[in-house]
Amino acid sequence: MVEIADIVQRVADSGLLAEKNAIGLDPVGIGQIVDELAAREISTERIVGVSQGWKLSGAIKTLERKLADGTLTHAGAAIMNWSVGNAKVEPRGNAILITKQAAGSAKIDPLMAAFNAVALMSMNPPTARSLYETHGLRTV
Repeated sequence: MVEIADIVQRVADSGLLAEKNAIGLDPVGIGQIVDELAAREISTERIVGVSQGWKLSGAIKTLERKLADGTLTHAGAAIMNWSVGNAKVEPRGNAILITKQAAGSAKIDPLMAAFNAVALMSMNPPTARSLYETHGLRTV
């Protein structure tokens, strides 16, 4: 929990962490993380529960579309390629699921983190500064 809070603290200190809906967590079992963030005076208003299971269908489809049209790319990291290869898709009614249970003992954590990030960014949390402003970069 301390390591997670350290990362959040670093992002908060950089000015890139939005005031609301910036920290996405699986709502199950987050008590210790919330406590650690509170101890660092990081507002609970910044925390949002990212629903899992069938409720991630929108994020899964969004990520798939954005990868297909080139508006989102990944770095080609071996761990992401490996976890995508481990993923198993389960159709459920109108939804699709990609879960650890469907993948068996294979790990898919980086892929699930990507889905959670897409779900969180779909909420369009406002930031005080952009990455460009923080690093003195210019847009073209």
